Amino acid sequence: MCGRFTKTWRVQNTGDEVWPHGCCLRFSGGDQMCSVDRVPILPVGPGCTTDLSLEMISPEHPGMYESKWRMLTPTGCYFGG
Repeated sequence: MCGRFTKTWRVQNTGDEVWPHGCCLRFSGGDQMCSVDRVPILPVGPGCTTDLSLEMISPEHPGMYESKWRMLTPTGCYFGG
């Protein structure tokens, strides 16, 4: 049975520079359970945290599913763990 749910990530900028306007959280592999592949974020200063939320739909069949997401710079480079 499919169901909608909200996935929220709490991310922290542990670096020395502001994450500039144009950074986003981007789908990078696994099972895509939503219609979008990126979540734009506002600038995040060093040491600061922000919450990123996305509405997803659970798969129709029971099982193990994994949706991988990574931070992306405005120029298209992945960063973070």
